[in-house]
Amino acid sequence: EPFQVPSLEEDMRWVATTRAKFFSSAGGRVLHFMYF
Repeated sequence: EPFQVPSLEEDMRWVATTRAKFFSSAGGRVLHFMYF
């Protein structure tokens, strides 16, 4: 089975999900407050 490169849409969805999980964590809130 050939390796499938995720489409740009799937990649952006993954990034958005990961980012949401990170920023929903307490550490994410602290970093967001400090740097953004």
